[in-house]
Amino acid sequence: MVSLSHFSPSEFACHCGCGAGMERMDSGFLMKLEEARKLAGMPFVLSSAYRCPKHNRAVGGVEDSAHVRGYAADIRCLSSHDRFRMLAALMEAGFRRIELAPTWIHVDSDPEKPQDVAFYQSGGTY
Repeated sequence: MVSLSHFSPSEFACHCGCGAGMERMDSGFLMKLEEARKLAGMPFVLSSAYRCPKHNRAVGGVEDSAHVRGYAADIRCLSSHDRFRMLAALMEAGFRRIELAPTWIHVDSDPEKPQDVAFYQSGGTY
């Protein structure tokens, strides 16, 4: 298991209470997320990370969600200044898939999805 300085295993837990979480996360994703947090120099509060298929369906996530395969996290973000710092750090750490939303940033490293994309979601989940 990857050792993280800026995150605890509980932050990656599925919100349905099924008990799945960090052990289902991709180690390469976790290492990039840790690097981005260090580069940003500010906390990354995860609002969603691993999702079991049942929970993903319950929250309206897409069927092939990167969250289900352990390649994604949503980071709470409420100000444009923080969003800029986070975005710059995520890109510098090597993330090639980023979604911006009014209250969070979705980041993933799913190798089965198109790379070098930035997209905007006005509501809902990914």
